[in-house]
Order: sequence, then C-alpha cells, then structure tokens
Amino acid sequence: MTGTITRHWRSALVTLVIAAVVGGGLWYWFTPATSPPVDPAVAAELEARVTPLIEGAESEFLPAGQRSVCGVRVLGTEPAVTTAAEAATAYAWASCATLGSEIRSESVIPVRVLLSPAVQVDRAQPWDYSDGRITTMFPERLHDAFLNNGPPGGLEAGLAARIREVA
Repeated sequence: MTGTITRHWRSALVTLVIAAVVGGGLWYWFTPATSPPVDPAVAAELEARVTPLIEGAESEFLPAGQRSVCGVRVLGTEPAVTTAAEAATAYAWASCATLGSEIRSESVIPVRVLLSPAVQVDRAQPWDYSDGRITTMFPERLHDAFLNNGPPGGLEAGLAARIREVA
C-alpha cells in the first residue's frame, strides 16, 4: 500500500513539473517582448538632441518664412542605453506644428531618428501601416508603444512649451 501511495505522489509531482515547464515555455513564447522604459533623464537629454533634427526634417519642404516646431517624447533606443551618448537610434512620438503661416497645421507622428553613423530622420507615413513597413521601422519590443497604444500623453503640452521656447 505504501509503495502505491508513493508512486501516485511521484506521478503527481512529475505531472506538475511537466505542466509548470510547458506553461512557462508557452508564457515566454506568446508574451510579447517589451522594453524597459528609457530613464527619464536620458529621455530628456535625447529629446533635446532629436527635437531640432525632427524639426529640421519636418521644415525641409516648407515655404520660406515657415518652420516646423515639435514636442517630442522618446520611448525607446537602440541599443538599450544608460546614457544618451550611447544611443545609435531613438524612437519617438512627435507632435509638430507649422508656424509662420496664416493656417497652422499640426500632426502627431511616430519617428525613428538614426543618430550614428549618419543622422537620418524617418517619419512614419500613412502607407507604412498598410504595406507593413511600420513593423520594420520600430523594434518588436516597441510595437505596442507605436502601433497599438497610440501617442503618449503630454505631447500637446510638450508642443505648447516648445512653441513658447522658440517664439
């Protein structure tokens, strides 16, 4: 009788261990990767660095006398960094407005800013969503932040502060 009870407990224990391993593996496999948030001080330094780059790219084709001004929130970097100087790429949301015209236009866009080896600003276009390019612009760990959740709060306040700063 004792041998039967021990055998049942051993079977139950083996079953529980297998279930835990399989459950953990499934959780790992199906849980989307997320990136840790960028340290607020590093994000602020990167925002100060990429804001004029984004504004320059947005202003490139505007008529003389007009310029683009942007409030920017950096949500991720490549590679993951502890200082702003380490970032090769910054991923951000930008809320931009065109100034110097009777008609003020505004847009909120996800942006990838390559900081090295050469500076390049890539803004997401509407067709990037339909042709799937948007998924290659941003690392998978940031897809929720850029594809599912929409712009972060505070962009409008950041834009208003930037307009006051440059005015």
